[in-house]
Amino acid sequence: MSRILTDAIRRITELERRQANMLRIGTVEQLTAKPPRVRVRIGPLLTTWLRWLTYRAGNVRTWSAPTVGEQILVLAPTGDLAQAVVLPALNQDDYPAPGDNPAETVAVFPGGLRVRTLADGSAVIDATALTLKAGQVTIDAPVATTSTITSAGDHVADGISLKQHTHGGVDRGSSQTDPPS
Repeated sequence: MSRILTDAIRRITELERRQANMLRIGTVEQLTAKPPRVRVRIGPLLTTWLRWLTYRAGNVRTWSAPTVGEQILVLAPTGDLAQAVVLPALNQDDYPAPGDNPAETVAVFPGGLRVRTLADGSAVIDATALTLKAGQVTIDAPVATTSTITSAGDHVADGISLKQHTHGGVDRGSSQTDPPS
C-alpha cells in the first residue's frame, strides 16, 4: 500500500475511535471528594480520574457526589476519554427511580430523607429529624401539628407571654384559676 493510503486509513481509524468515545455509558467505580473526581468503568476500560458536572458552580454552588455503582454518561467532545467529563445519571435496578408521577419532583437521600414537590405547589419532606437554623422564622400560614410541641423558649400569643403572664384575683397557695373563657 502506498504511504498516502496507509496514512489515510490510520487517520480514519483514529477518527472512528474518537467518534465512538464521544458519549459512553459507564459505571462509577471509584470516587474521591478532594478534588471531586471519579473513575468510570466502560466495559473493560477504567478511565483516568474525571470531573463530574454539577448543577451550579458559580456564586450559587451545589454538591452532590455520584455514588460508586451509579450508571452515568461520559462526555468526551473530542473523543479523548482523558479529557472527558461525567454527566449524571441513569436509573438502574440498584438505584431505581424514586417516583413515577410526572407531576412530581422527588429526591431521595441516604438515611431516608425524601423530598417531594407536587404540581399544586406544595412540598412534602419526610425525614427522621429536621433542624431549622435561622435568625428568625416567620410562618405565614395556619399551623397544624399531629404530635407534641416541645419548646425551651417562651410562647407569646397576642403579646401575652406563657411564662411571664400573671392572673389577678387569685389567692396564693393551693388555689387554682378558672379555666379560660
